[in-house]
Amino acid sequence: MSETTAKVSATLPIGAQAYFIEAAHAANRLGTPITLLLTVRWTGAQYFADKLLSRPVQERPKFVLEILRRHLRQRFGIQLAYLWCREICSDGLDHWHVALHAPAAGHAALAEKFGEIFGEKAVRAPVTKATTGEVTRGEYGTWHLSANFDPDGSGERLAAYLGKGERSWVHKNGKWVENTAKPFRGEEKPQGQLVRAKYDAPQGQVSGTTARYTRFGIAKQLKSEIGPFRGRWDRV
Repeated sequence: MSETTAKVSATLPIGAQAYFIEAAHAANRLGTPITLLLTVRWTGAQYFADKLLSRPVQERPKFVLEILRRHLRQRFGIQLAYLWCREICSDGLDHWHVALHAPAAGHAALAEKFGEIFGEKAVRAPVTKATTGEVTRGEYGTWHLSANFDPDGSGERLAAYLGKGERSWVHKNGKWVENTAKPFRGEEKPQGQLVRAKYDAPQGQVSGTTARYTRFGIAKQLKSEIGPFRGRWDRV
């Protein structure tokens, strides 16, 4: 796939954050609330080198999610509920966020599975270095698992966090106006002044395939609950 033919996006499409939040609400209704956030930096992953790292980065989420789907079905008899989003780190490298559900009793087994997938065993960070809500992380920082983003367990703020790459301001009729389709937004100005970066941080140029943007994804059962995405790609 050449870069000249790939679909490239600089932001999430308008309406994406609201769609993620709808999906989190649907997960609640189905009894699989979105409570965990996995972050992966692909450059560090070693396990399944031929099967994982040799794949284009656009295909890796599907590969990992299939492993997790089997794990949750076999261990707990539940469907995998998830939302995911690709972003670009400050160092210019692609990384991946996936928000998902797993029973609290299954966190340890899930951490062990992540260690297998990414070739980096799970460890607990020293208290002074652990991030808010951290459950565990890979020994060298390739992957990181957090929980408890929402005190009420709804997953709404976690979904909103995944949607932070949607523009908070859009250009309309020759001027910048707030993007009211984005429920959680800070005070990012068109000039780049960031006041609440948690919901407004720019996410970089993400390359998809020739046919798709492959910037985000949602579990099929959640899409069945809320319908297809009807937002639009913001090309400003």
